[in-house]
Amino acid sequence: MKYILAICLIGVSAIFISCDDEEVAAHYNRGNAYQEEGRFNEAILAYKKAIEIDSDFAEAHYNLGNAYYRQGQIDEAALAYKNAIRIQPDFVEARNSLGLVYRIQENNEAAIVQLKEAVRIAPDNAQAYNHLGRSYMEQGNFADAIVAFEKALQLNPDSAYAYYYLGNSYRSQDKLDQAIAAYKKAVSISPHDALSHHNLGISLSDQNRFDEAITHFEAAVRISPSLANLHNNLGNAYKAQGKLDEAVAAFERAANVNPGDAKAYYNLGIIYAERGGDGEALTQYRRALHLARTNPDLQELIPEIEGRMSKLK
Repeated sequence: MKYILAICLIGVSAIFISCDDEEVAAHYNRGNAYQEEGRFNEAILAYKKAIEIDSDFAEAHYNLGNAYYRQGQIDEAALAYKNAIRIQPDFVEARNSLGLVYRIQENNEAAIVQLKEAVRIAPDNAQAYNHLGRSYMEQGNFADAIVAFEKALQLNPDSAYAYYYLGNSYRSQDKLDQAIAAYKKAVSISPHDALSHHNLGISLSDQNRFDEAITHFEAAVRISPSLANLHNNLGNAYKAQGKLDEAVAAFERAANVNPGDAKAYYNLGIIYAERGGDGEALTQYRRALHLARTNPDLQELIPEIEGRMSKLK
């Protein structure tokens, strides 16, 4: 390629060599400008025009992939990234992005191949290690995921993302002390991350450290009050401490946020039954049972609900 191109997204100045080169650069820079404005269809057309003139323009293929990705056209993005890599095999960003796309497509073996090559070419690329760790997690290979996230953190010690997924990997191995330490680092870096607070709360609950868990569950629901699961787990922590009024309030909030949440009604039924309110408990169990029967992900709740109902009849 004979020319140096302007990349509007990062503010690089253009140096043009010939009229034909200027035409390619103009299409490419127009695509970057459109993409920055969120006008992805127009960006795609501009990049394609640049590629029609110079089919070996790796950066145009790469940014075409980015535009497709941001449009949700994952298969098209994968093809564009592959073309960029075919032209420029050491294009780390393209390999990193292709690895991410493969993971979205649930092709983790192919993702790992690309991401391993990315970190071989650029061993200081923290993002590639993060994506590699996620792909290992999807395979259930938590030991290698931990290695990848720890490498990412060596390169970028302020990554709440890496600490969060490191915590998830440790938790999946039942290494709760290490998981808690990782989640604590995540919330110290990103105190407004509801999921880090939530997963820290779960790990603390697993160690029966309910006072600490409640602190983080409460933080999670303040940040993301529309997530029913956060209210449910806060309610469970209150219940474990015998704070039944607070637990009922949390479960009711979960049901209000998501009226289809069978777990919220099930949890309410348990508390009403413990308090001797059999009629109200049965009402809540019936709601939970109806919802569980219509949700394939909650089938395991059905025998538990039916068993508790039978004890009240």
